[in-house]
Amino acid sequence: MEDNHNLANNILNILSEVTDLKQFEESLLYIAIKHSTEKNQAIMLFLKLINTFNKEEITDLLESMGEPYSQIASFKNNPSLVNNRLHKGLAIALEDCGYISSQKIRNNQIVIYTRRS
Repeated sequence: MEDNHNLANNILNILSEVTDLKQFEESLLYIAIKHSTEKNQAIMLFLKLINTFNKEEITDLLESMGEPYSQIASFKNNPSLVNNRLHKGLAIALEDCGYISSQKIRNNQIVIYTRRS
């Protein structure tokens, strides 16, 4: 399993330098995001591709990233993310694609208002 994580991390490192991701199979990109232990790079790639994923794929990827991202996929509460540029981009992208209902900054945290499934 560790080899899968290392391979996914190496793929993400390479892909972080690529501007045109359309030349790669979506399944390769999906697997790289899902198995990476480098969460910031995985989120950056996820943000570039979010419009190519359906709701189930977004849920699967968020769950694979562990907490606090998996809490967004649970649709049971209003999880918070540290307020930084990467998380703000994630919250906006999830709102724009209709995955979450809204997001707000409160006490230097980004509060995610999930849709009730």
